Amino acid sequence: MKTEGYNWTKGADLDDHSRRKHKVLREYFRQYLTVRCQNPHQAKFRLAIVDGFSGSGRYNCGAPGSPIIFIEELSSALEEINLNRAGRGLGTIEIEALLIFNDAIPSVTDMLRSHCEPLLASLKDSTQKLHVSICYFSGEFETVYPRIKDLILKGHYRSVLYNLDQYGHTGVNISTLQDMLRGPLSAPSTEVFYTFAIEGLLTYLSGRNPMLLSRQLGHLGIEPSNMKALEGLLSKTAWLGAAERLVYETLKNCALYVSPFSIRNPNGWRYWMLHFANNYRARQVYNDVLHDNGQLDHFGRSGLAGC
Repeated sequence: MKTEGYNWTKGADLDDHSRRKHKVLREYFRQYLTVRCQNPHQAKFRLAIVDGFSGSGRYNCGAPGSPIIFIEELSSALEEINLNRAGRGLGTIEIEALLIFNDAIPSVTDMLRSHCEPLLASLKDSTQKLHVSICYFSGEFETVYPRIKDLILKGHYRSVLYNLDQYGHTGVNISTLQDMLRGPLSAPSTEVFYTFAIEGLLTYLSGRNPMLLSRQLGHLGIEPSNMKALEGLLSKTAWLGAAERLVYETLKNCALYVSPFSIRNPNGWRYWMLHFANNYRARQVYNDVLHDNGQLDHFGRSGLAGC
């Protein structure tokens, strides 16, 4: 859930493009749990979920944001998984989940807590095989990430799912993405959902100024020397397409499998919803969910189709 750009204290409206994005997140997370709990001999599945830009948890209309979606799906998916296991003559499975929620604004974090705690209390009696603990943070994501990483390491979580639904394109450094997915202390099974406001960035940079682009993308590790691909491109379309490819080529080095798709809101601007994973099965499940939700546009301008 995006944080900035929404006035959570006065009530945030749920836009249609966010509703569709949440549908994809919910469906993928359900499939994620089903796949990770399919071993017949498995008695417990432990995971950590990090929502780095969590918001208040609910929109003005009462619809759930990503933190509530994670809690709801942990409960309903586990019930379905255990019913299926019982039908196959297998023992039940328990899920132990650490939820780490962060928002930059303390009052919004307080609202999130007020929405999550009653839901968790109700689940303690109804879903006895589910064990959930929540840690709340309030700060810029890059500032709190070391503490989040420390919690995951101390808890020995081998499966970690990050939801980094930032507002804009500067909330997460590429070095942080690389640390999550390929760092020496990263969890063996880590996946990252990551949004990136590519349309706003490239529209702002439509003056075709490579040095300005370099400064804007410094957090992605793009240096002036990387800008040679933009030289000599006279048309605006060609320049924007080359700049977009440059950003994507940088991001795709963060994991073995990067699935980039583009979401367009009713006002016409686009942002990317990328899924990073080091496991081919994870990539395939995500692409299957996207295929079933055909309202999502494939990523890229000319030259990027099929990435």
